[in-house]
Amino acid sequence: MRAIERIYRAEAMRYLAGGRTAIGCSALLSTVYLSEKGEVYPCTIWDKPLGNVRNTGFRLMPIIEAARRMGFGGSWSIAGARTAGRPAKHTLQSWRRRSNPRSR
Repeated sequence: MRAIERIYRAEAMRYLAGGRTAIGCSALLSTVYLSEKGEVYPCTIWDKPLGNVRNTGFRLMPIIEAARRMGFGGSWSIAGARTAGRPAKHTLQSWRRRSNPRSR
């Protein structure tokens, strides 16, 4: 288990330092999240809907195509959220403070 934690921390630190992840994301390429209200999200962790299928005659593609025109999809990731006008929630320093129990 410690090996997995070490790998996870190393990848998290690499992402926080450079804003790039080694793990690709398939949001809007092969997956979307459709809520019970018809709201379309690129994935389950994104909190702002891209649209609602009730407004498009229950078709997904118009919503997905509009999102792609705005720059979503393909290399979608948390880093992509930054480029979509949403600031990153945490800095490298604040993440280090939260992840190190000795700093509390």
